[in-house]
Amino acid sequence: MNKKQAIITGGAGSVGLEVAKKLIEQGCEVTIIDRNAEGIKYVKKLFGEAVITYLGDASDPKLIEKVASDMKQKQKKVSYILNTIAGGSVKPFSEISIEEIKRVIEVTLLSYAYTIRIFWDLLENYGSIVNISSVHGTATRKGKSMYATGKAGVESLTRALAIELRDKNVRINAVAPGGFTSDFYKNDCPDWKEKLEKGQIFTCEDMANIVVFLLSDKAKAINGETIIADGGVFTVRANSSEW
Repeated sequence: MNKKQAIITGGAGSVGLEVAKKLIEQGCEVTIIDRNAEGIKYVKKLFGEAVITYLGDASDPKLIEKVASDMKQKQKKVSYILNTIAGGSVKPFSEISIEEIKRVIEVTLLSYAYTIRIFWDLLENYGSIVNISSVHGTATRKGKSMYATGKAGVESLTRALAIELRDKNVRINAVAPGGFTSDFYKNDCPDWKEKLEKGQIFTCEDMANIVVFLLSDKAKAINGETIIADGGVFTVRANSSEW
């Protein structure tokens, strides 16, 4: 991975940040796009010149076009893309506004399509893309209708693009985490530490390990797949306190 270019949307926190750490350790030059100003400051302090940052909304195609234009001017090709951004409030479908529907789908699904399409001509042969989905893309709960729809779309997009990216020798996969220790999850789940100890949720680094594996040549036999990463909770539908 030495000197290869990586793009991470939403890379200033959670899984994106952990992946950035691991890629930089392996010699990658990482570009992070994130709207979190404090997160961007932290990233710059942590990585210094090893990272290029863009402060802004990664679901805005104009910003992504700016990043791609800058890379093209520097005559750089992109080996790795990680799409991580998501959004959406927990709300019954009957209470969601039309604008909220549009926004959730744009952030959770269309932003991934925008990024891949805009960087299409800059993708390096034998590169790799990973999209962050969610177990909600397969089985969800009340109040998560549009988020679940977006994540299901991410998995469908991943399968479809695996066909079209074969001509460029670029692989694309998705990771569908269950619960993990993002700030959002910890704020939403007071008993997250207990769940972590029981193996019901996992750390951001746990998720990052899966992503980095999929990006690497070690996963060259995996393409167009969605890896469910929830410790088996989804598989056995284990909701009891004993799991």
